[in-house]
Amino acid sequence: MRAADVAAEVTALEEQVLDFNVMVRRNDYGASVEYCRGPVALSESSHARVVFVREGAARPEEGEILQRGDTLLADGKRTRITAGDSTVLYVVTMIATVPLECDGVHHSPRPASGAAPAFSSAMMRAGAVAAAE
Repeated sequence: MRAADVAAEVTALEEQVLDFNVMVRRNDYGASVEYCRGPVALSESSHARVVFVREGAARPEEGEILQRGDTLLADGKRTRITAGDSTVLYVVTMIATVPLECDGVHHSPRPASGAAPAFSSAMMRAGAVAAAE
């Protein structure tokens, strides 16, 4: 088995295993994944974020109820997500490591203001999040 470009040996702790992949253009982006149970409060960020519902259901401050397998694009906005204690969420943060050009406009990967960049949706098109069992 390989984990990214590194050989790995693993032992499944449970019968069911989730293969959750975050793919990015490594020269342009980085990514992190956080495992969360129950409600989540995302602070304002200069990075694009998505929240994947692994188990249970969740409700963002704005929007519809998210069910198992649903994904929310949180951009860099401060977002509260209510969920029961048994709900499992993966929060994926996409981090631009090089400047990006959208519509001919040059954007810094980390805006000085700390506000969400205008190119968050472009980042999500450039990086893909996939989950499969």
